[in-house]
Amino acid sequence: MPSPPFLARISDDWVRTALSSRKLFGDGSPQWDNLPSRSDALEERAKRIRLFRKHHSPRLASKLAACLKGTPCASGACPVCTRALQRHFVSEAFPILQPTSDFVTVSLVPNVRISPSTLSQLPIAEFTENVGGRLNRSKIGFCVGGVDFSFNESRRGDFPSHWSPHIWLLTDKFNRARWETRLRHQFERSRAVPRPVKIRDWDGDLAAIGYSLKYEFKRRISTVGRRSQGTRVCKVTNYDRLRSHERFELYSYLHRIGLGSRILLMGVETDDPPHLTISDESD
Repeated sequence: MPSPPFLARISDDWVRTALSSRKLFGDGSPQWDNLPSRSDALEERAKRIRLFRKHHSPRLASKLAACLKGTPCASGACPVCTRALQRHFVSEAFPILQPTSDFVTVSLVPNVRISPSTLSQLPIAEFTENVGGRLNRSKIGFCVGGVDFSFNESRRGDFPSHWSPHIWLLTDKFNRARWETRLRHQFERSRAVPRPVKIRDWDGDLAAIGYSLKYEFKRRISTVGRRSQGTRVCKVTNYDRLRSHERFELYSYLHRIGLGSRILLMGVETDDPPHLTISDESD
């Protein structure tokens, strides 16, 4: 099924061509704060191989174990390949996000709650097309971003524990007063998602682009507390590591959907060799 006209499609061939560059697997440029090193990614891959073997998934364990710099596995579950594509994505996206002062970061959390053990049922193409449609209706015609995942739970029982797919993107400030109002109407609040839309100015930090394809995922725990020595009781979110079975479920899903499916582009074309360019229609 072809992508809607407002979304760019990232093919498996585009991803594999990008990963053919050996330098992406090293520790050279581009670099940014909190980017895991190559050794960090290799260590994480070893942990995931052990996890897959523990959960009786030898085929996936073998695939990651056979991944080499010259012949990458290109699995969405592989932190080494994810990190390499992340660095390629940053290198390609940064030149088209100029001047950086004209862009903002946007976090979007659709009210999509996926019960534990059912993440495999999430149709990622349908999810991104739905988000793309909301962006289009908000009159946002350009964005560079990706899909992130967290496992959310409430200590007070405000909502059942669930997987939450959400979006991180950068877009331009042109007509922001118009598109921001419409965007906020497209993403409804709920007890599980009290702030579905967050918009911040971008300072040009490469980490904001790289965040779209990070390979580390967290458990978000909602509780009640006080912020920065204040007296007002409010909702506080703490972070913890995913449990073993949750990591297995998520990594298995990421392998199935592929690396390219996590990338969200509007007003951007994917050229060969694997480059990103601004679409003529977005000028």
